[in-house]
Amino acid sequence: MEFINQWLGIIISSATLLAFVIGVYKFSNDPDIRAEKANAMNHVACNERHKRLDEILEEMRNRFISIDKMLTLIKENDMKHIELEIRKMSQQQTKILTILEYRDKEKDVRI
Repeated sequence: MEFINQWLGIIISSATLLAFVIGVYKFSNDPDIRAEKANAMNHVACNERHKRLDEILEEMRNRFISIDKMLTLIKENDMKHIELEIRKMSQQQTKILTILEYRDKEKDVRI
């Protein structure tokens, strides 16, 4: 019986030592595995964020281009209106000058 108790003590001690070694290995190895998984997930998340940021920047770039085109059209439209008003004023000046010249000729004829 004593012989069996000694062997049981040796087996239990060996199992305890083996469990301790496995526990230390898992304790030191698991954080590395978790860190690798976390890094991989962060990498994927960062790539998705960068893609979305690139899409947003492209949308903003397109909006700025369309705003620039609209402003150009507004400027051109304003210039056309200004040119039209200047032409009207020029025509009015020509009419006024014609009237004044006509009156001036009438005065010269009377005198």
